[in-house]
Parts: sequence; C-alpha cells; structure tokens
Amino acid sequence: MIEKPELALILEAAIMASSRPLNVDQLAAIFAEEERPDVDAIRCALETKGVKRSGESMASTSLMRSRTDSASSVT
Repeated sequence: MIEKPELALILEAAIMASSRPLNVDQLAAIFAEEERPDVDAIRCALETKGVKRSGESMASTSLMRSRTDSASSVT
C-alpha cells in the first residue's frame, strides 16, 4: 500500500500533468491493479493537498492558478 504523503504527491503530479480535471476512477487507473488505492484513500490524500471536488472531477484551484500564471508569464 502506498503511504498517504507519497500518494498525495503522485495524485498531485497526475492532476498537474492533465489538461482537464480527473475523476477518482481516472486517478485510480494510473496505479497497477495490485497497488491501486481505494477511493477513500484517494479522496483523503487529495484533501491533504487542498484539492477541491467539483461533482466527481478533481482539480486543485491553487495548482490550476499556478499553472495559468506560469503559462501567461511565458508569453
């Protein structure tokens, strides 16, 4: 089983790499089946990183804001 701090970092990286919000099932699918955390573990890890739920999609407003700020500073 993946520890909560490590899980939170993996999920954060997946959210940042995605071009759209991801739902819990999509986040779970990045793990091999034998190492896949359950839905509650994913939600708990996301809460520790300040990720907000919108319906069933997951996106971090602070992560998305920093990504937008970085992109606008490049142009």
